[in-house]
Amino acid sequence: MSSSYNKDYTPRLSTDGLYSPVFEHEACGVGLVANIRGRKSHAVIEQGLEVLINLGHRGASGADPETGDGAGIIIQMPHEFVAAAFGGIGISVPELGSYGVGMTFLPRDAEERSRCEAAVERIVAAEGQRFLGWRDVPASPGRIGTLSARVMPTIRQFLVGRSESTESGRDFELRLLVIRKQIEKAILGDDLSAQSDFYVCSLSSRTIVYKGLGNINWMAAREKNFESDIFGDDVGKLTPIVTPLQSDTATLDNALEALLASGRSLDHSMMMLIPEAWGDHIPMDQAKKGFYEFHSSMMEPWDGPALVIATDGDNVCAVLDRNGLRPCRYLVTTDDILVMGSETGVLDVPVEKVLYKERIYPGRMFMLDTERGEIVQDSELKANLSARRPYGQWLEDNMVLLEDLPNPADVHGTDFATLARRQAAFGYTLEDLRVILEPMALTGADPVGSMGTDVPLAIMSDQSPVLFHYFRQRFAQVSNPPLDSIREELITSTRAMIGRERNLFDETPEHCRQLTIKEPFITNSDLEKIREIDVNGISSKTLSMLFDPEERGGLRAAMGRLCREASQAIEEGYSILILSDRGVDSNYAPIPSLLATAGVHHHLIREGTRTRCGLVVESGEPRDIAHLALLIGYGAGAINPYLVFESMDNMIREDYFLTSIDYKTAEKNFIKGAHKGVVKIMAKMGISTIQSYRGAQIIRGRRTRRRVH
Repeated sequence: MSSSYNKDYTPRLSTDGLYSPVFEHEACGVGLVANIRGRKSHAVIEQGLEVLINLGHRGASGADPETGDGAGIIIQMPHEFVAAAFGGIGISVPELGSYGVGMTFLPRDAEERSRCEAAVERIVAAEGQRFLGWRDVPASPGRIGTLSARVMPTIRQFLVGRSESTESGRDFELRLLVIRKQIEKAILGDDLSAQSDFYVCSLSSRTIVYKGLGNINWMAAREKNFESDIFGDDVGKLTPIVTPLQSDTATLDNALEALLASGRSLDHSMMMLIPEAWGDHIPMDQAKKGFYEFHSSMMEPWDGPALVIATDGDNVCAVLDRNGLRPCRYLVTTDDILVMGSETGVLDVPVEKVLYKERIYPGRMFMLDTERGEIVQDSELKANLSARRPYGQWLEDNMVLLEDLPNPADVHGTDFATLARRQAAFGYTLEDLRVILEPMALTGADPVGSMGTDVPLAIMSDQSPVLFHYFRQRFAQVSNPPLDSIREELITSTRAMIGRERNLFDETPEHCRQLTIKEPFITNSDLEKIREIDVNGISSKTLSMLFDPEERGGLRAAMGRLCREASQAIEEGYSILILSDRGVDSNYAPIPSLLATAGVHHHLIREGTRTRCGLVVESGEPRDIAHLALLIGYGAGAINPYLVFESMDNMIREDYFLTSIDYKTAEKNFIKGAHKGVVKIMAKMGISTIQSYRGAQIIRGRRTRRRVH
């Protein structure tokens, strides 16, 4: 069928303005066809393509009905086909396992394509492997839409032969991973005008990907900590772990590659990336809970409704997120074929051939081992992995709980004499006290409004709004549905760890030497506990967010000083940094807490030391749920809104708005309301854990420069 789209338009959108390719997500249909016994056949590929066609309604198309938003398949290495295809153009193919096939998209411009190909050949040789040649992949441009045909890249495969000094199997596969990462880094660092037309779909000795057009910040922050006995000095060649400007699926794929490269198995890696809900209120075997809690000190969950099916070429692992909002059903036939999909009916299978049908439940995992020819269920998989190491004992010996720390001798109280001046300095209004703090202190819930808001955009206001007002929440759209934070409270978690993270490529008892808090909103007493902490190598240092407003360039200079002090504190061995604006008076003004938090967070990421510390914010500025969520979104591990507590104390003392309630109850209710409110904000993006939301920056800036956020 020919496309009816005839407009003279090619979709080359500029990245200036509101558009960004980062938000171009893929289709959401997933399917799997496999022979349980590992027997390779063309029939399996044909069935896989039929599944792909039957999932076409899960994609999307625009004015050109023949142009969708991307599709692809991954298959085991078809050795006989590869040998015949490359042999037909005079390239001799080694035995299976001694070569890798790279599938690439290349620029259509001949000169730029030649530069890309030269870079590929040069890097293969530099990594000590043999470059064997290129092959044009047959394509039928006449069968695709008009828009697709206009932007269709040149599709070519290249062959890499294993050198004699490289062992086959895992060693060679890791060499191919290094080669692919080096190729991507070289092309991204080039000045090609058609840089976005270059893409390595796959480079492996086990699988090939055929595809059509179609929390990243923390992975970047961890890269400087990478150490590996497997890669040695070459571990730096794996970075960046996450290639920029990819879909969310490709980003998750990059993270999974990194965990597999560390020597972990496929099921181990998937349990780290997409854990089931395991909080204190969920009944669970202690060994399995220990596994999840230990690994939460190394990596936050890749959260959100998702069904993920992954393969390393021998095993297939499928996992459903903790919410179960993405269905996954499968069936096994009498002739040993497994069919799995995100919906039923992805493949037409005669009823008499169906041996049994089943589904994967929320947070559960499924493994197909084609070498042994068996399906391994969730309970067996996780029991085996949880027993690998004494995770529970490691946690008991090394993890520090905030509630177990000794009570501090001195705690900041309310300074009633200066309270009004400090409220003015932080931009407090009567509305903040009456509309926000009063209902939270009385009911333990964030206030509910209606009929929208008539507050003007911060950029157009003449009232000097706080920096928080220049940002707005984002909410889930299209394929990533929001959660119901009330009905799905069981699977939400505000528990988090603060402190130094260690090498992601290793597992030791020291990995869980962190401070664990039940929620990120802490009282003045809790803050003093953290300020005085000195146990298991965990210690903190307080850094001032104050500056002299009379000095020319005072704010910029203060930010530079704060970042330098943060770097110095990390070098001195402190694992928790407290950013504090206490001490505001007529001589010293506070750096906006959001600016200070985000500035230090990104400074340390650029420096490669962000994972060596946790950030705690002690500020009088945040008082709204949105303020607290913004600070967490830009990297804060815990927040002490001390002026909120002082304001409530004064309201009770003066019998002003808060009557018939004591201070401790009001404090407890505010923290409870903050908890509910931030969970609600996370749920709007389909996120259920605070660790996944922290530093994710799922926020939209309104008329702020890019360098600000």
